[in-house]
Amino acid sequence: MKDDDRAHPGTTISLTQIEAFQAVAQAGSFTRAARLLGKSQPAVNRLVAALSRTVGVSLFERDGALMAPTSEARRRLAETGCVLQSAAGFEQSSATFRTERPAGCELPACPASSSFTCPTCWPGSSNSGPMSRSRRSPFAPNAS
Repeated sequence: MKDDDRAHPGTTISLTQIEAFQAVAQAGSFTRAARLLGKSQPAVNRLVAALSRTVGVSLFERDGALMAPTSEARRRLAETGCVLQSAAGFEQSSATFRTERPAGCELPACPASSSFTCPTCWPGSSNSGPMSRSRRSPFAPNAS
């Protein structure tokens, strides 16, 4: 392993790097991966190179005209698929929450802190909007 291939602890891995890694593995080339991602080929190359430096292993090797994932990269591909799936799920649930606000909210807090945190959620608050319905948590004092 060359000095440049050693892991760089403390360097963070971005979802963009993982997406580029997955795209190159799927497409078999940096150029085709760049087209899939809507990025330039040098940008995809930089993303994968940065990921490779961060994890400390070579991720691809040339196999004729194709870029083939190394054995270490193949082991990591399943993990990265889960990470991207999880991120997509989080993105979807966040979008759903933004467009479909719940009719009420639950706060596992005592009345004083919950009325301060979310005054429209606590009965008797001055605001009586769509968020005014609430359920008291079993953790709140005087809950039945």
